[in-house]
Amino acid sequence: MYAAHSLANVLGMSGDFKAALKIDEECIKITNEINSPRLKSPFFDNKAHCYMYTNSLDSAKYYFNECLKIDIASGNKKQIADSYSNLAYLSMFTKEYKTAEEQIFKSIDLLKQIKNRHNLAKSYDILADIYQSQGEFQKAFNAYRMFHDEWKLLIDEKKVASLAEYKIVYDTQKKKNNSQKIRCSCSRMKPIPSKKPQPS
Repeated sequence: MYAAHSLANVLGMSGDFKAALKIDEECIKITNEINSPRLKSPFFDNKAHCYMYTNSLDSAKYYFNECLKIDIASGNKKQIADSYSNLAYLSMFTKEYKTAEEQIFKSIDLLKQIKNRHNLAKSYDILADIYQSQGEFQKAFNAYRMFHDEWKLLIDEKKVASLAEYKIVYDTQKKKNNSQKIRCSCSRMKPIPSKKPQPS
């Protein structure tokens, strides 16, 4: 199912929406047969994106809301936040700016709770777009600044993690090299000759 979702996603991103939707439909039938809403949600999400980018906005809204229902039932805050972000983006398309703002703030609140900086930065970016679409440029600038701050913190965290990983690799290699030097030194040592017994 994961491979099928990845393929549908790639097809959708490359503009082959018909093929992507066909895979989504087939996989949704399978998830219904095995009664797995959790596996169904990604295919609903992919369908929603396909409909959004082909300007079938009512269908997109329907499937994003279906995703949200499944995500709320599962209690997965990251997925719930993603669904709210998607709905906010769609509401911006339909010029429902107040609704878009409410939805993106729900996403932001959840992402703050779980400390997901990557998606939080993306939500601030959507918030900036919402304000910019309304001509509220100061609010858009403030939202973009929050996006920039989160992105900078994310990069800093990755740098710290990379340095910590490098230090572990360096220390491990150093110990390995020292161990090899000790073994080499031992192998070069001449054996102490045994003392021959003296004739009585």
